[in-house]
Amino acid sequence: PTCEAAPPPQPPPPPSPGSGVTGDPHIVGLQGQRFDFTGVAGRIFCLLSYMTLLLNARLDLAYTTGLYMDPNSASVSKMRPEGTWMTEVGLLFVEYDEATAALQQTTLELTFAPRSSSSSQALAAHREAVASNGYVFLNGELMASPAEKAGAEGMVHVRNLKSVSMVEVEIPQYLHCEFSMVPPPAQWEIDEADRVQYSHINFRLKEVALSPLAHGVLGCTQRLRYKDGKPIMEGFD
Repeated sequence: PTCEAAPPPQPPPPPSPGSGVTGDPHIVGLQGQRFDFTGVAGRIFCLLSYMTLLLNARLDLAYTTGLYMDPNSASVSKMRPEGTWMTEVGLLFVEYDEATAALQQTTLELTFAPRSSSSSQALAAHREAVASNGYVFLNGELMASPAEKAGAEGMVHVRNLKSVSMVEVEIPQYLHCEFSMVPPPAQWEIDEADRVQYSHINFRLKEVALSPLAHGVLGCTQRLRYKDGKPIMEGFD
């Protein structure tokens, strides 16, 4: 008897258009599922975990437009608390660097709160030259320019639009995603000192190499679940 070689593994299908996490938080899964995930304010949750890729996010109290009276101070504001949203994001990936024949780890952190270890001059320069709506740390250091190398072949690009800062991560044949750092809308009339509390991060996934073994709030959507023979495409936490 002869043995036939197994066919090479097929690349995973691209994520469903619009896959990602937005708002408070609305999630579009990798197979097109749609659901909300409130989590717990002040806690960190895993969005994606697979082999050499890890994406975590901190959730905090979210706000939406609408008059609200504080029950303690009786002060009235133009936004009211509702749900949670992402306020900090941490991405870690490990890849093989052929030039050094070793594994190389890369970290990316997005936050609105300045670190005490960074000087005021460095923070101001970063807001002026890189991200106007927050802070982007690559391997623990503030990005000094809008485009920097990430890992062996990847790149991180930052661009500022009219109202948001966009952070794009592209690692060929591995990961392509985009984060948007969103400040509070002008109609809320938020003081500069309070902007951190009312800012949030959205996430959109364009391409990722995952198998059905992925974990995390978003990663688990690589595995469809069925009820009465039909895939479950909507849900609530």
